[in-house]
Amino acid sequence: RAVDLFLHASAQAQRVGLVRDAVVATINAGTTLRGLGEHEKAAACFDVSESVARQTGWPGLLGASRTQLGAFLSAHGRLEEAHQLLVEAHTALAPTPPGINRANACHELALVRLRLERAVEAIEPMAEAIRMTRADGAVDPLTLSLIEYGTILSAAGRLPDALAAMAEAGRLIETHGLEALAVNLHQA
Repeated sequence: RAVDLFLHASAQAQRVGLVRDAVVATINAGTTLRGLGEHEKAAACFDVSESVARQTGWPGLLGASRTQLGAFLSAHGRLEEAHQLLVEAHTALAPTPPGINRANACHELALVRLRLERAVEAIEPMAEAIRMTRADGAVDPLTLSLIEYGTILSAAGRLPDALAAMAEAGRLIETHGLEALAVNLHQA
């Protein structure tokens, strides 16, 4: 049902010329489909959103759409393609103000680098994601980024820093009642 609403919103936005809203709704449809395991449909949404965003040249749209497509490709083992898209997303978003889109791009770029066994190169983008989510007061994404940061730091051989990141994530989980993220922490 949510997917249908997002796709309807996208079509209506396109009909009246609200390109940004159409792309965002299509990204949201793809994200929902991905969560439901509808991978081919999700990929189609991400491809459409990336194509339209590319045509606009708008950094925020381009970065957001490439981040989602890159994250999707990374989750499906297409790591080199994902890395290229996520570098492009990071570059596109560089001139935009710090916020959730930039933080997401940094987070996903760091994760794909970790999957490519380039942990040292993953440290800075995840640290950047943490700075932005901390500044925004976004506790859930901050906690998840700290958990992933701990994993990255551990893979890079920086165990004391990894333990500190995990400990901070643990405190946030306890303080804010983020039990769902406790599973992520224990798996890390």
